[in-house]
Amino acid sequence: MNKPIDPDAWLEALAARVEADGPQKLEVEGHDPLVVIPLNRFQEMQKRKPTMLEILRGMDWSNVDLTRDPRPAREADF
Repeated sequence: MNKPIDPDAWLEALAARVEADGPQKLEVEGHDPLVVIPLNRFQEMQKRKPTMLEILRGMDWSNVDLTRDPRPAREADF
């Protein structure tokens, strides 16, 4: 027969394992799997990430040469 589990002790052990080993996956029958992570990591994941357009607009393009190569393009048969 299974030994009763103290929920407080189980949560403390889970918290210690998350701190020591990183995210922990929990599977409960009849439910989707869960992942337990530290709060600061969750908050970092929730921060808005810049779009590609915002990244490109924020770059310094002064050293990029966008002039076209004056040489003629190669001939191609299709």
